[in-house]
Amino acid sequence: MKNTRLVQFIAAGAGSGFAAQAIGLLLDHSASGSRLDGQLLYNWACLILAPAAFVARLGNPEGPIAASLGTSLLVIAANAIYYGMVCAFCQLLFGRLAQKLAYERAMASGYVRPVVVRRMRASVPELSADL
Repeated sequence: MKNTRLVQFIAAGAGSGFAAQAIGLLLDHSASGSRLDGQLLYNWACLILAPAAFVARLGNPEGPIAASLGTSLLVIAANAIYYGMVCAFCQLLFGRLAQKLAYERAMASGYVRPVVVRRMRASVPELSADL
């Protein structure tokens, strides 16, 4: 696969959505009933890590956390899509910043023509060899 980072983010989103739904199901089926501080912690964790699970509860906050299998699958898919969009946005943003930085470095060192970034790596972008 060409874009493995995107696939990793999508898998992380699906995993965090699944974990949020599993914890919510355990909170729903606890024998003693979940205390308010546990629900507050769960809501903050969902807001940060699995926003789709938090949004699913906005309509009925007193209802069950994991309402049904269909709702759980929808939350997992929505969370995976959200993480994928965040990854794609960050790749575009940081790729553009790397190109701009390479151009500014080339201009500061006295080159007249702009630098072309051919391939991006995680640490340092490679510059064109024909400088």
